[in-house]
Amino acid sequence: MPIVKPISGHTGCAGIERYLTKGGRALAVDLVNLDWSPEHPCGFRGWADEMDFTRIAFGNHTPWKGKPARTYKHYIVSPDPTDEISLESLRELTQAWAAENFPGFQAAVVYHDDNENGVMHAHVVVNNTNLDTGSRLQDPVPKELMRSIQRLAEERGLSFFSEGREAGSPSRFPARRGRPGESVHFRRAEKELLEKGGYSWVADIRNRVLIARRAARDEADFLGILDEIGIEVSDAAVRNGAADWVYGLPGEGARRVRGENLGTSFGQRAVRQELALRAAPRKADVMREIARNAVEVGSLQDLNALAEALDAFSREGIRSIADCEARIAAMEAGGDYVSMERLAEYRDYAVEKGILPQHSAGKRRRVAPDDGRATAKRGPRGGAARQHPSTQGGRNRDERGR
Repeated sequence: MPIVKPISGHTGCAGIERYLTKGGRALAVDLVNLDWSPEHPCGFRGWADEMDFTRIAFGNHTPWKGKPARTYKHYIVSPDPTDEISLESLRELTQAWAAENFPGFQAAVVYHDDNENGVMHAHVVVNNTNLDTGSRLQDPVPKELMRSIQRLAEERGLSFFSEGREAGSPSRFPARRGRPGESVHFRRAEKELLEKGGYSWVADIRNRVLIARRAARDEADFLGILDEIGIEVSDAAVRNGAADWVYGLPGEGARRVRGENLGTSFGQRAVRQELALRAAPRKADVMREIARNAVEVGSLQDLNALAEALDAFSREGIRSIADCEARIAAMEAGGDYVSMERLAEYRDYAVEKGILPQHSAGKRRRVAPDDGRATAKRGPRGGAARQHPSTQGGRNRDERGR
C-alpha cells in the first residue's frame, strides 16, 4: 500500500533541488508545467529557478498573515515494497497522482532507490502558485491525498489501503500470498494480453466471479450463479492452513485458477465475509439475466462491461441512479473530469440495462397529504422550527388578553 508523507517548505527551491539530485542519485526526473531547459530564454539553471521565478512574479513569496510564506510542498510517495514496482510503473502512478491533486501547479517529480532497503520511491515538489489563478496552494487534506493514491494503486493492480481502515492496515481481508492488500491481482501475461486487446481466460473468469459476487444473496446463490454463467468451482488444496476455491472454465482443464491468485477479494474467506455482511442486492435477477445471456451468445464485451460497472458502483458506494448522479456532480465540481466521464458511461449502461433502481431504499422523501391545514415550518432536522422566546411569549400574552 503506498504511503504519502507531506513536508512544507519555506525557502527557495534551490536547496531541495540540490538535495534530490546531488551525486547522481536521481533515477529519473519528471516535470509538470515547467519549461526549464538549458536554452530557456530566462536563463534558468534548473526547475528550482523557474519555480522561484513564478512564485515571485505572482507575489506569492511574501509572508501571509504575519507568517512566513509556504513556498512549496514536498510529498514522498512510497509504494508497498512487496509490489516490487518498476521505475516505469512508479513514474506513471506518481504522475497520475500529481495531475489529479495539483492541476495548474508546477511540480518536479524525482525518483530514488537510495533508502535502507533499496525500495523505489518518488519525491514530488509542488510550487505554491496556481498558474491559472495566481492563488497560493491551499494545504490539501492529507486524508484525501491518501485516498487518491490508494484508489490509483488499486486501479493498477497494486497493494492499497481499503476505505475506512486506519493507516497501516493492509487490506479489507488480509492477503496470504505475500502481496498484502492486493484486492485484484493481474499477472504480467494477462496485462500484456489486455493491453493488446487480446482474450485473457483469467480476465474472463475474474469478470464472471465478480458479477456473481455482486449479484448473489448468499453463498449458495453465489455458487449457483457461477454455474449458470459457466464457471466450475472446486475446493483448492489447503495452503498455509487456509481453504480456497478453484474457478475454472468447463471443458478447459488447464484454464483453472485459485481464488486468491485473482486477488484477495476473490478468495473463499473474502467472498464469504462479503456475502455475510451485505444485504441482498437489488436488481440481482437483472444482473444474472444479462450475464447469462452474454455467456450464451459469447458476448464477452457485454460481460466485461457489466463487471466493470458493478465494480465501479461498489467502489463508489453507489446503490441507485440518484447516487450515481450525485457522485458525478461531485467529481465535476472537483474538476475530476476523467473519473466523471467514466462514471457517466457506467451510469448510462446501468440505465440501459436496468441494473440499478432510481433511488436507494429508505431515501425517498415522504410527502404529507394536504389536509387543508397550514404546514408548520420545519427545523433543520425535520422537527418543528423553534421560535424565539420573545416571539413565543408575546403570542401567549396576546392569547391571554383575548
